[in-house]
Amino acid sequence: MSSFFNSQFSIFNSQFASRKYPGWTPYQYSMNNPVNLLDRNGKWPERIHDHILDKAFGGILTNDQISILKQASVFVDTHQGVNDSYLHEMSAPGQTVNDAEGLMSCYIQTQEDRATEKLGEVKFNDALYEVGQALHPIMDATSPSHTGFQVWREPGENVFNAALAVEHFMLEFNISPGQLETTANAVKEEYSKVILQNFVNELTGVNL
Repeated sequence: MSSFFNSQFSIFNSQFASRKYPGWTPYQYSMNNPVNLLDRNGKWPERIHDHILDKAFGGILTNDQISILKQASVFVDTHQGVNDSYLHEMSAPGQTVNDAEGLMSCYIQTQEDRATEKLGEVKFNDALYEVGQALHPIMDATSPSHTGFQVWREPGENVFNAALAVEHFMLEFNISPGQLETTANAVKEEYSKVILQNFVNELTGVNL
């Protein structure tokens, strides 16, 4: 692959992604729409995370409660380093899928245990915030650029990784109705396992 200097715009253009996305290059961040679109590194865009949570919990939780879940998901996305790849159902370079999966499962369980503690303290909103963090990697798991614990690449390392980042972004730009339904069902099931089961335990006096 080669790069060439575009004298009209005083930038170097790369051919890495041009064959698949002739209108977009690694130098055109977030499809020239940085106000509304943001791709920190390999995730469903924030608006799609929000769409998933609205689909899963609309009519079940209040708007304020759904907002807490959204805020928690955004918080997880502030962790954008190679060592945080498991938070987004990805693996670090050289890391096995089993190791990454183990770290992700441990993270989800930790957040759910914290949610259970908050419920025991009758702090429902705090419990929602902990659950919202646990739901983030579950949502990312259905992204075409994540599924199967794909390897995390830092886009700033070289032009090749920057081109991969563009392809990654394009794959996640929209979510299909089928993906939305599958993901919403997955997060709703996980929510029920933590929140609803704890309420059942409280009512019945049984700790399953």
